Amino acid sequence: MPASRRLILALLALLLALPALPAFQATAPAPAPAALKGEPLLERVAVIGASVSAGYGLPEIKKGAHLTLSQVIDASVPGKHQPCLDRSSLLAFADTLGSSKSALSALQKDDPTLVVALDYLFWFGYGSGWNGEKQRLAGLELGLKSLEGLQCPVLLGDFPDMRSALNARVKILPPDAVPDPATLVKLNARLAAWAKEHHNVILVPVSKLMGTLLAGEDLRVGPNLWTKNVVPELLQDDGLHTSIEGTTGLWLFAVERLFEARKDLPRSAIESKASVIDAKLLPDHKSSVVFEPLPEKRAKSAPAKADH
Repeated sequence: MPASRRLILALLALLLALPALPAFQATAPAPAPAALKGEPLLERVAVIGASVSAGYGLPEIKKGAHLTLSQVIDASVPGKHQPCLDRSSLLAFADTLGSSKSALSALQKDDPTLVVALDYLFWFGYGSGWNGEKQRLAGLELGLKSLEGLQCPVLLGDFPDMRSALNARVKILPPDAVPDPATLVKLNARLAAWAKEHHNVILVPVSKLMGTLLAGEDLRVGPNLWTKNVVPELLQDDGLHTSIEGTTGLWLFAVERLFEARKDLPRSAIESKASVIDAKLLPDHKSSVVFEPLPEKRAKSAPAKADH
């Protein structure tokens, strides 16, 4: 055998005796961090709630269609977004559990990026159907339980003291529908404790807003000021439902709380002038609000506040 051939065979035998080496692979780049789940906060807003959200007593914006909170929200968001979804119900007072079940079922398909529920819990504490004050607290638990499945941010209103509606010019709230003052305190205390346990819930102190409004004092919401002589116009004659300006004020009050909780949301994302929002919806409406620009420092981190 030629020497060259013997050398080749020796080298081949040596290679076969070596342990197998892993196949070469190009080094893959490290995976990028997972993107934050979700879409822009105002991309797909949904409203759940009772008659205030559903626009009870508000004027028509077109034939057969009256104004609702969802339309106020739409008019306040200048950026690109899907139309605000209205899942509120005028009949929530008559069938609180049924209305809430329908609304939450719809939200499962809607996949909202923000839920606005400013009067959603109202009839879980108010109403003539609860058998005693303890049942009102049990009713609240049902309302809270119904919200457990929501993962997106939720602007949730607390319980205002609406006893003054019993003496309104147009009486629609029966005395037995109103919780005792002590029960109202317990309802709001339980709600506050629950909200702290649910980080997606942004509690909106509607009770504070209504307290200022019903006191007949100047009402300030962000840069909007309603002087005490026009504050009564923010409620309808039944003393329970908001007028067009009252509905806009309620939304902007919630917006202040949203800005406080979500520092990533720029103020430019939502129109701050109540009169501009109202004019988009009802061009002939004469607004009674005064616009006072916020100081630069406050404009960046203004808390939800109704100044007394």
